[in-house]
Amino acid sequence: MNSPESTEPAIPAPAVSGLIHHTNALIRARLDAILRPHELTAPQYTCLRILHRMPNISSAELARRAYVSRQSMNMLLRTLDQRGLVQRATIPALGRVLPTTISPTGRELIERVSEEVDSLEHRMTAALTGAQVDALREALRSCQTQLGAASTPDQSTQ
Repeated sequence: MNSPESTEPAIPAPAVSGLIHHTNALIRARLDAILRPHELTAPQYTCLRILHRMPNISSAELARRAYVSRQSMNMLLRTLDQRGLVQRATIPALGRVLPTTISPTGRELIERVSEEVDSLEHRMTAALTGAQVDALREALRSCQTQLGAASTPDQSTQ
């Protein structure tokens, strides 16, 4: 006896962009929960993490890597400076460039908070093998390239 064939239409696979958007929303909610007790926003965290890893980066490059405008980065740096988390030069080093460095207080904070953020990423990728994580990273970079975003060496801050 033959089994009856299902007449229900197949459920289409979700759009990749929808999965990326939903995953980003989940990451952002959990990231905000980690950062809130430290009175940091995601862009502030990203800025501090980049400054920690790349101490001599220009403000313009910092803005590019943090995916914010130069104006937004200036406001962000002003807030971080007022909190004593960064130190901004008042005299330009080269031309009009005002160097910004992470302060010892900012360094201690970013090291502590980064442990929590890194554990979030480990939790997110726990069911994947190392090769799958590498493949996912490369696939996402390829998507960024196809959409016209220049991939930078250190995007792990997002």
